[in-house]
Amino acid sequence: MKPWFRAELPPRLTTKEITMKNEPENARDPSSAGGGNPIDPKSITIPAAKNLSDPPPPAPDPVMLNVPLLKYSLQGKADELEKLAESNRPLLGQVCRSGQATIFYAAPNSGKTLIGMHLAQEAIREGRLAAGNLYYLNCDDNSSGLAEKLRILQDVGAHMLVQGFEDFRAQDLHGLLLNMARTGKARGVIVVIDTIKKFANLMDKRDSSTFADACRQFVMRGGTVLAYAHTNKVPAPNGTLRYAGTTDFVEDFDAAYLLTPLELEQPGGERVVRFDCIKRRGDSPDKVAYAYSTENGLTYEQLLASVEAVTFDKLGEIERTIEQRTDAELVDAVKGCIRDGIVTKMHIASETAKRTKTSGKGVVKILDRYTGDNPAKYHWTFTIGERGKHIYQLLPTGEPAPD
Repeated sequence: MKPWFRAELPPRLTTKEITMKNEPENARDPSSAGGGNPIDPKSITIPAAKNLSDPPPPAPDPVMLNVPLLKYSLQGKADELEKLAESNRPLLGQVCRSGQATIFYAAPNSGKTLIGMHLAQEAIREGRLAAGNLYYLNCDDNSSGLAEKLRILQDVGAHMLVQGFEDFRAQDLHGLLLNMARTGKARGVIVVIDTIKKFANLMDKRDSSTFADACRQFVMRGGTVLAYAHTNKVPAPNGTLRYAGTTDFVEDFDAAYLLTPLELEQPGGERVVRFDCIKRRGDSPDKVAYAYSTENGLTYEQLLASVEAVTFDKLGEIERTIEQRTDAELVDAVKGCIRDGIVTKMHIASETAKRTKTSGKGVVKILDRYTGDNPAKYHWTFTIGERGKHIYQLLPTGEPAPD
C-alpha cells in the first residue's frame, strides 16, 4: 500500500512526447485524413488572453430630450422633400439647370436678355418648360422694350412682371420668394430677374447675401432662378471682363457665367457671345457660344429669330482668328516701344501691356514667339547687355510666315 501522504505523480514526458500530444492527429500521421505535410508547431499561434483589467468601452450618452434643435429636425421627412425637389436637368440650353440658381454677368447691350429669351422660347417649344411657369421680371427696359417683350411672352403663355405695374415692387421679391418656398408653390416655377441690381445692392455684402439666401430657399423647394447682372466697367489687367459687385452671388448661387462678346471682322453683321463658366454644379459645359444678327433695322422678334447656337468647332475657329489678330496688335505695339527707345525685355513688356491694356505675361510670350534672325519669320532679335539684360532691336522689314 502506498503511503497516504504521497501524491501519485504522472510519468515524466520527453520534449518530443509533449510536442506530439499538442499536435493534431493528422499532423503526426501524414497518412491520416487530409494527407499533406506535417504541421510545424511553430506555425501555430495562440491568441493572447484578453487582459481582464482593461476597462469596458464607454457607453454612448443617453439621447437628450427637449433639445431646442429638435423641432427643426427633418427626420422622417425624406419622402416629403423628394416630392418638393426638382430634378437637376438642363432647362434653358446647357447654361441654366432646373432646381438651381444661375447668374449671367455681361456688359450692357451684349445680348444676354436676347439670348435668354431665345433659350426660354426654345425650352417651351421643346416641352422642357411649361410656359405658365415662366415669370420674367423686367426692371431694366424702356417702354418700347417692355411692349415688345410682353407681346412675345404673352403669345406663348408666359408671364412678365414690371416695376410699377399691377402694384409689383422690386423690394417685394425677397418676401415673395420666401413665401412661395414656405407654401410649396416654388416647384417647377422659373423666375428670370433682369437685372438683379434692381432687387439687391450688389455692392452691399449683407444685402446681397440676404437676397441670395431667399433665392436659395426658393430653389431648395424645386424652383429655378436665372438672374442677369453686369460686368465691371474696368476690365482685369489682362483685358478680360470681370463681374461687378461682391462675391456673394457667385458663392451662393449654383452656377455663374461670364458673357464675353467676341469682336469679329466678318461680313454678315453677326455677333458671337461666349459663355464662360466660372462656377457650376452638375454637368454644365465650361463654355458655349451663341450668335445673333446685328443688322440694322431688325425688330426684336427678328433679332430673337436670328439667335442660334455656335458649334464647338466654329467657336474654336473664331477664337483662333481673334488670337492671331491679337498677336498682330501686340506685335505693332512692341515695335512701337522699340522705336521709342524702350529696348529691354521687362520694360517692353510693362509698357506694351500699359498701351494695349493686356497682361505683361502675354507680351512676354509675344516677345519670345517672334524673336529670331530670319526677317521672313521673326520681327526682332536681341543682344546681351550688361548684367545679362536682353536688348532688343528690330529686324529689317519682312513679312513673317504664319505659325
